[in-house]
Amino acid sequence: MTVTPQTEQDRRKRRLKGLIAGVAGVALLMGGTTFAYWSDSTQAAGGSITNGTLDVEPVANAKLAWYDTRKPGTANGVIKKSVTEIANPGAFKAVPGDTLEIDLPQMAVKAVGDNMKFEVAVVSNSGGPTTFNGWQIKAYVYSGTTSLGGPVDLSALTSSSTTPITVATVGTAMSGNVNVVLMAELPATVANQQHVDTTLDLSGVQVKVTQVTI
Repeated sequence: MTVTPQTEQDRRKRRLKGLIAGVAGVALLMGGTTFAYWSDSTQAAGGSITNGTLDVEPVANAKLAWYDTRKPGTANGVIKKSVTEIANPGAFKAVPGDTLEIDLPQMAVKAVGDNMKFEVAVVSNSGGPTTFNGWQIKAYVYSGTTSLGGPVDLSALTSSSTTPITVATVGTAMSGNVNVVLMAELPATVANQQHVDTTLDLSGVQVKVTQVTI
C-alpha cells in the first residue's frame, strides 16, 4: 500500500477540524447546563398611605331662601341683614330696580388631602332651566361669615351652557358648610316694556367642586 505524505495544508485542515469539534462539544455542554448563582431577599415594609376625598352634598334640611333686599324686615340673609324673606317666590312680582338675595341650600363640603386645592363653581344643569331675562346675577361663596369668593358675574350661565363658572378657589383642605349666594338685580334702566311678564328661573343651577393644581 502506498502512503501519500501529508502536506502542511493537510495538517492545517486536520487541526481546524479538531478545533471546530472541540468548540461544538463545549457548546453542547453549556446548552444543557443551568448555572445557579446565589440570591436572597428580605421584607422591605414599604408602608401605606390613604387617599383623600372631595365631596359636596346639601346639608340635611337646608332650604332655599329668597329675600327682598329693597324692603326692610326681620329676616337675615347670608349677606343682607334686616330684610324681608319672600315666602312664595313663585308669586313675587318684580319691578325694575328690585334687588334680591337668593341663598342656595347650604352645602357640606368635604375636601381632604395634604395638597388639596379646589374650586367652588356654579353650573347650569341641562335637566333644568336657567333663564335670567334681564336680571343681572352675581355669585358669592361664604363659609360662615367669611367670604371665600365673589362677586362673580353669571351672565354667561344659560340652560344651554354647561361650562362651570368659578366663584371661589380654596387653597387648603376643609370639612365644613358653605353658602353659595346669588345677588340679583333687575336694572332700573330697562325701558318701555322690556322684560315684562318674563321669569327669573334658577331651577337648573348647580354647585360644583373641582380639584385644581396647587
